[in-house]
Amino acid sequence: MTPAELKLWRRQHGKVTQAELASQLGVHVNTVNRWEAGTTEIPGFLGLALETLARRAGQPVQALSASEPPVQIVVAAPTNLAEDRASALLEARARIRARYGVASSD
Repeated sequence: MTPAELKLWRRQHGKVTQAELASQLGVHVNTVNRWEAGTTEIPGFLGLALETLARRAGQPVQALSASEPPVQIVVAAPTNLAEDRASALLEARARIRARYGVASSD
């Protein structure tokens, strides 16, 4: 994912602010700012985390770059933010493990 793709994702998903995205990801707002400025490398898992956030918000998931096929999945919006965050992290972790063939350590 590139800085431009991250900015585009924020615009396409309800004009999410850097602060809102940082809160949802559990990182500092400066981290999101540095990713978008290109001063800090965007972690490889961020695309999966953004897909998960979009699903949790009940939004269709779009391809994050030209090399990724679009996914059209819509899930009902959650009602509990703490449960949602924990569930989203677990789902993202499972997707990362599945994508990279890593065995579960749970």
